[in-house]
Amino acid sequence: MSIFLFSCKNESDKNIELLSFCIENSPKIGSFENETLYEGGFSGLVYIPNSDNEFYTVTDRGPNSQINDTLSSFHKILFPIPDYTQKIIRLKLVNDKFKIVSIHPIKDKNGAFVVGLPSHIENDNQQELAYRNKDNQISNSKFLNFDFEGITIHKNGNIWLADEYRPALVEVDGKTFQIKQIISPKKSNLQGHQFLDENFSKRRPNRGFEGITVLPSGKVVAMLQSPIEKNDSIDTLSSRLVRINYFDPKTKKSKVFGYEMNKDIYDPKIGDITVINENELLVIEHGNIELEKVAYVYKINIQYATDISKIHLGEDKTFESLLNKSKAQYYGINLVEKELVMDLIEEGYQSKYGKPEGITVIDNQTIAISNDNDYGIDKLDSKGQLIMNNHQNCIFIFKSKKAFFGTH
Repeated sequence: MSIFLFSCKNESDKNIELLSFCIENSPKIGSFENETLYEGGFSGLVYIPNSDNEFYTVTDRGPNSQINDTLSSFHKILFPIPDYTQKIIRLKLVNDKFKIVSIHPIKDKNGAFVVGLPSHIENDNQQELAYRNKDNQISNSKFLNFDFEGITIHKNGNIWLADEYRPALVEVDGKTFQIKQIISPKKSNLQGHQFLDENFSKRRPNRGFEGITVLPSGKVVAMLQSPIEKNDSIDTLSSRLVRINYFDPKTKKSKVFGYEMNKDIYDPKIGDITVINENELLVIEHGNIELEKVAYVYKINIQYATDISKIHLGEDKTFESLLNKSKAQYYGINLVEKELVMDLIEEGYQSKYGKPEGITVIDNQTIAISNDNDYGIDKLDSKGQLIMNNHQNCIFIFKSKKAFFGTH
């Protein structure tokens, strides 16, 4: 496997060094028309504790591209490899090169491989339809379907994944890579143990759980990519308020906290989250300011935040309908505290690599970031041909002479 490697010291802060490692020649996963498609779509990153520079990542729902159709109220999505199975991939840094150590397809409880096609279950709010090509729709798959967007390791050795579809928290056996349980929203007609607030099922299409991490106490924390969908009376598309769910696997109970996204970013999105300690997390937030790509790492603290699952605003209002921090405070809701840790673009992350969708802490002076290359797909043209960008999946390691935060 050939690796592209470069190292540079960023110009804005001489205390930080950026090392970047891009994996080339990933395994082939199939072909569509005249294009060969390779493994990719890395959508989360976690450092494996006590390892020798080893990481886990997870692939998302597989190669896909939106089919432009202004007449349809649904999002039509091309899946050139409709039977694609998501994988947990182990990576290792060896002699200044990242290598794939092992690839583990994810299986359900019965040992069948999962797939990434969207669900066609009525009223699931997914609003996406899968197509084999631009004209032929795919019938609902008999296999269990997910769109994994985050990965973390529990202290018991099992792996937890963030599913964007339901959305859900998915526990996977750390040795067999079979699903043990699915934690989904209440009143959901989708498979899973329905322990989460039913408001999570109102997530916008393709904007469910985007990041996941585990606290030292064992609680599993997951964060939505964006504010939930508008309700019947109040449009939340301009809202900057996003939910973070803290789930206790022992009690099966959750607390929910609120986060305010950067008001200057157009259509901001959460990329991933990772743990610092019991009260503090790191969060990637990215999007555009005017025509420029931006990406930031924030430290958040939940210590004084209000559990919004206990707050009742009335039938017409959701937390997101309050739109911003000041309005939330008017209703007595304290959001998580938030402070900037790093501007990724200023520190050397190049926008050509696309979305930063993985973050993990190696130590308090070293943070690793990964990108999602979308399997090298740019878009689908009017003739139904894939336009490729050939982007690679990369790992970006930021090493600071000063601590990014307190003791991990």
